[in-house]
Amino acid sequence: MTDFKRLFYQLANIGNTKAGRNCLAYSSQEDTAHHCFIRQLNALGIPEQIDVWGNTYGTFYPKGTTKQTAVVAIGSHLDSVTNGGVYDGVLGVAAGVAVLQSIIQLDKLLTRPLRIIAWRGEESSRFKISCIGSKGAAGKLSIQETKQFHDSQRNSLYQSVIKRSGPAPSPVERGNCHTLLEMHIEQGPILSHHRQTVSHGRPPIGVVTQRIAGAIRLQIHCSALPIKVIAELILAVHRIALGLDHQQRPFRATFTPIDKPPNIGRDQTLLRCRNEAQAIAAQKQVQSTIQRNGLELILSGPHTFHTGSQPMHMRDGIDQIVAAAQFITSLPDASDIQWPQFMINDSCHLQLDIRGGDSEILNTGLNEIQTTGNQILKHYNSHAHWQIISRTEPAQTTPEIANLLIESANQLSIPVVKMASGAGHDVQVPSVSNRGLVFVASEAGGVSHHNSELTHMADARAGLSVLEQAVYQLLRQ
Repeated sequence: MTDFKRLFYQLANIGNTKAGRNCLAYSSQEDTAHHCFIRQLNALGIPEQIDVWGNTYGTFYPKGTTKQTAVVAIGSHLDSVTNGGVYDGVLGVAAGVAVLQSIIQLDKLLTRPLRIIAWRGEESSRFKISCIGSKGAAGKLSIQETKQFHDSQRNSLYQSVIKRSGPAPSPVERGNCHTLLEMHIEQGPILSHHRQTVSHGRPPIGVVTQRIAGAIRLQIHCSALPIKVIAELILAVHRIALGLDHQQRPFRATFTPIDKPPNIGRDQTLLRCRNEAQAIAAQKQVQSTIQRNGLELILSGPHTFHTGSQPMHMRDGIDQIVAAAQFITSLPDASDIQWPQFMINDSCHLQLDIRGGDSEILNTGLNEIQTTGNQILKHYNSHAHWQIISRTEPAQTTPEIANLLIESANQLSIPVVKMASGAGHDVQVPSVSNRGLVFVASEAGGVSHHNSELTHMADARAGLSVLEQAVYQLLRQ
């Protein structure tokens, strides 16, 4: 465990700038991060393998085990959103390498191999589809299907994948992966709050005992509309999400400007006002951090909309698109307000992400949003085309693995919070026999996908200790 901090910063510093970490899916920066991961594996005597999707992994085979012995795997991702934080994903990969470093010394006591995976393209900032590497490795996305996805510069996902393809089999081949684990920052404030109020400063960990949320991404195409109608539609979706969201079956829905990184708009959005008086009034009315540059208003401030066990109306932060929509609908006449990120010209293009704790609530939310949205648009003599461009199904963590993680934490006297996950992760994608997800505390109000993202090393080490203890037990079974 002594090398964990060094391993982490070797990976996290790649693509990191003053504005945040930029290590986008299938970019040269992500390539560099994977090469660094390879060096970490090789330093431990583990050869790297690269599959068709560019996923990189290494496997330690204790004496007496073979390539036919089902592995225990730890995996996370090395890519980021635009101007993102350094902890999301990277922390989990570094934890895997640190566990591997400790486990290698226990060779004679182990009966299962240990595999560490660095997945490709978990974030959807570049190609508008998430968990590319894990979906591909799991057989839930084909190489041919990638031809429909391009980035804002019209670079093809298909060509990006082909360029990085390797000859190795999938790291989660059916029947070859006994258990898949992931450690991740919480993406919400619950664990940080627990440490401050319940565990009296002792770093807690979260164990996901409920479902990991699934996601649907839609694009909505319709004729040009008054900006007030767009604001109405956004607020209607927000109200539906508030009504459906609760602890056992988390649900949320957030708009994102099309062809923009997913955190732009939710964390920051731009309005142009018709005159100085309107700009001044907006600055007074909107409950948000606002920068005013003449007639331009920038609403900014990180939001936290990820932790599934915290109802949406209780979450820290605010979706800045919702704040802008509330202001627009409060104006007697908003016809001269412009919202450039939504490209309201000859036609209107909106992107909507919905997340839900199970398939039923995802489908219910989708139906309610489409019905309500169509009613609003019909009132204004407009019609929308709703196109689903990607879908990730919810997944249940394995009760036996969750219990093992909880028991490991108890043995180490580390406080545990049982949680849901309102955000998706690579660990939910493959069809494996067993899966488990560990969260560690996130500061700055629990913000994620933002350069203010922060996790203290003491919290990360608590999660690492639990992961290591649980993996050791699994490798001896």
